[in-house]
Amino acid sequence: MTLQRYLTGLADRRWLSGHALLPNRPRPDHSLPPVAILIQALPPLLLALAIGAILAAAISGTAMRGAWPLHGALLMGLSVGIIQSALLTLAWNRRAAQLRNAQLTTPAEPAPRRAWQTWLVAPFYTLVLLLITPLFLAVAIDNVLGTLAWNRARAGLVARSEPLSFAQLLPPRPPDDQNFALSPLLRPLVEYEWVVTNNRTALVWKDPAGRNRLRAIGLPNPIQPANYNRRTATNDGRYPLDTYARGIRAHPIRRIDFDLPPDLATRYGVSRTGPREPVAIDPAMAARYGLAVPPPTPAATPPVDLDAIRAAVIADPAAEVLAYLQRFEPELAEIAEASRRPASYGWISAGPDLDISPPLSHFAIAKTLSTLFRTRAAARLVAGDQDGAHHDTLVLLRLATISVPDPVLIAHLVRIAQTAIAFSAVAEGLGARAWSDPQLAELQDLIARFDFQTEAVRAMRGERVFGHSMFEGMIRGVLPNQHLLEHSEDAAPHGTPFQRIPGLTPYGLLRRSQVLQHRLYDTLIARLEAPDWAAAMTRSDYESSLYTDAGLEPMRPSVILPRMLTAAIATAGTKAARQEVTARLARVACALERHRLRHGSFPGRLDQLVPAFLPSVPLDPMDGQPLRYRPLDNGWFQLWSVALNGRDDGGVMSTPGSDAEGDWVWPIPIPSVGPRLVLGPPPL
Repeated sequence: MTLQRYLTGLADRRWLSGHALLPNRPRPDHSLPPVAILIQALPPLLLALAIGAILAAAISGTAMRGAWPLHGALLMGLSVGIIQSALLTLAWNRRAAQLRNAQLTTPAEPAPRRAWQTWLVAPFYTLVLLLITPLFLAVAIDNVLGTLAWNRARAGLVARSEPLSFAQLLPPRPPDDQNFALSPLLRPLVEYEWVVTNNRTALVWKDPAGRNRLRAIGLPNPIQPANYNRRTATNDGRYPLDTYARGIRAHPIRRIDFDLPPDLATRYGVSRTGPREPVAIDPAMAARYGLAVPPPTPAATPPVDLDAIRAAVIADPAAEVLAYLQRFEPELAEIAEASRRPASYGWISAGPDLDISPPLSHFAIAKTLSTLFRTRAAARLVAGDQDGAHHDTLVLLRLATISVPDPVLIAHLVRIAQTAIAFSAVAEGLGARAWSDPQLAELQDLIARFDFQTEAVRAMRGERVFGHSMFEGMIRGVLPNQHLLEHSEDAAPHGTPFQRIPGLTPYGLLRRSQVLQHRLYDTLIARLEAPDWAAAMTRSDYESSLYTDAGLEPMRPSVILPRMLTAAIATAGTKAARQEVTARLARVACALERHRLRHGSFPGRLDQLVPAFLPSVPLDPMDGQPLRYRPLDNGWFQLWSVALNGRDDGGVMSTPGSDAEGDWVWPIPIPSVGPRLVLGPPPL
């Protein structure tokens, strides 16, 4: 059976070809009129729309509700109609021309079909011509429409000077001697390269010994006492320093997983010379950076009686913690000095084609450094070294300002965690009344430098760049930042679900998804740049309205990828708002303590701090009103923000994990029988 016979057979079927809708059906020896060409496209279009309407009705009660099935059906119906009409018209007109040449008015009766023609050839023609070909046409049309939509969106981004690469977003690199990230101890963290070989991505460190040296700095894991009660410990803080002292007793030398020194050629082949094994390092920091300390054999390591360590009463935990940290004094001194540098740049590494962010371990190291200084500040405070505790608190604030410069969400969240650690040190020192007026003024000056609104906007612009590079990589079939997606820092195999997306998703759908993702960031950045950016978060529908305003509601295929890649950004602003509130509370708390030192008591109102201790009374960013304050009868004060519910609850503290009710309260010192240490946010 020839293709001509198959197509003319379809054309002769009146309802299938649409000829039944013609007022006068043409004779076989006459060519089809133009109106017949259009009418032949109607049956498949109507059938597709009916199927689309049924599908839309079936999903109307689900999260994927919407008119997108009708849009897809319309596109597919038009494609089938165009292809079918064109093929049937060509076949009909060709037969008409043959009949006219033969001076016939009707075609000869065709020979009966054989079984193999009916069951093999005809289905093949139907599949290829009337299903696969229209499908490719529909995808091609959709690709064109998606490309046009993206080109319009990209032109708008360029017109607004929105950065689409980290090179556009990052400021000029400062001189090395002013760059915190390039201080000698930290330099190995930024000296690496990504190598792709054997279809795998490998991270090659230029100075693995230097990186391991920095990874070796830290405290052993804390060990809670036998009678530890989390609720009690949270309330009166009698245990935390003890937990680190117990950890030191159990593991006097910190054990970490070191990469065994690999041969460079082997590393480029993405293999290891041996397994990752726990390596104990100290003796004087492995002879001050030789780091060639073999792992201890099991026979040389006596068993640890954890039960005895948990039950032991530690008379002076601060002394034990300080003695342990003394071994890292050269490194901590270098970090403290480097924290005075004005900028930090270098943890973003750009690949030849696509932006690549730093390994996740960098962020863990940054937070570890803050935890070390926080722990030492608490221990020094307990030991009576108030100047040392103040020094470490200043370092904490500087580290929170510059140590994580990358403009991406994870770096922003690590910076927020570092500021929370720093503010907890400030709260503890204020509670102990440990510092003088000049020291408090210095703390105020550093705290005033925090600008979490600007940092949040910068992080969202970096996330836009990250998402943009993800879509460009999926479209081109080469994923950037793949190690972040696969939770693997050193070697990332290709072929992940994200890597397979380009082969499974039409190009036009990816482009429309890319447009929606940029629209989502436009909406979020506009909210974060608004003067009332924090107060807007008190709306109960803040997060849900974000997707609605950006056009990502209701769910549809083009929305799935943007929402997958931006699942955490909706809450980023909330975290930034909370730290902005904490920073303002910390400034006021320092000013209140300065007033107490000068006048012997806290003021009755906050405006009494102006202008001697504050240029003006800081406003609560959650409602635009002055921060709430009242002195207490016990000689302390209460200071708070209205928090996320936008309602003044009278200083009733919000419960951890639930900010919907209660206020964000600056911690009131609680008398305890032991040192107070909170490695994390102050209990607002």
